[in-house]
Amino acid sequence: MAVSEDVKKRFAEYVKVQALGGRYIDRETEKKILEDGVMRFELGLDDGRQIMLGVASDQGYVFESEAEKRIAEILEDYADNGRIERRQFNDAVGFYRRFCAFGVSEDEAKKRIKKIMIANGWTAKRNGMLGTRRWFNKVEAE
Repeated sequence: MAVSEDVKKRFAEYVKVQALGGRYIDRETEKKILEDGVMRFELGLDDGRQIMLGVASDQGYVFESEAEKRIAEILEDYADNGRIERRQFNDAVGFYRRFCAFGVSEDEAKKRIKKIMIANGWTAKRNGMLGTRRWFNKVEAE
């Protein structure tokens, strides 16, 4: 079913309204926008996602899910035998915050990076004279 230009335009404006608080759109808001696109605007999921990503690209909005995909790619490049160094972890935290337009605190970014690492089976490389992973274990997991 073809989507009319009027529906596309109204949904695009709806996406802009949902992102008024800042350039960063978390996963819950993203889900709500897509649900409303399907239910209220009678869009297909793919059409709604395409319109939403187009608006995000035009307006400079950043979605949490997209930031996590990008950071997982960076971590994959960093992972040496499935292990990531402390410096690389901290670099990834900085990249993640930048991807999210600084809409995420440093502590929250560390939690999310650790969660991504665990989900992909990557571990922290030992660090320091004693060769511990204390720096990684200090990061709170959700």
